Amino acid sequence: MKYVIVFFIGLFETGVAFAQEAKVFPDSLFSTYYHQRVSHFKTLPHSSKDIIFLGNSITDGAEWSEMFDNNYVKNRGISGDVSAGIINKLDEVLSVPPQKFFY
Repeated sequence: MKYVIVFFIGLFETGVAFAQEAKVFPDSLFSTYYHQRVSHFKTLPHSSKDIIFLGNSITDGAEWSEMFDNNYVKNRGISGDVSAGIINKLDEVLSVPPQKFFY
């Protein structure tokens, strides 16, 4: 079990390091809806108590904070998002390290 936890921590740290270098995706790769959502996410408050859900339409379509009755649960899903979009917005989503992060 200890090795599994260490593996996932390493994988997460590698993903964050890659995301910091991976701002190579052109804006034209993403939809207008993607840009609107990312712009909106930047205006919302961040907290180290946040529990962030990141993903595509399955994530975007749910009211996570209401489902869990917890205002720290944040929906950062974008319908039609792809891996490049997730990588592109990791810096913003993780600018304040959340308590929990689900992708």
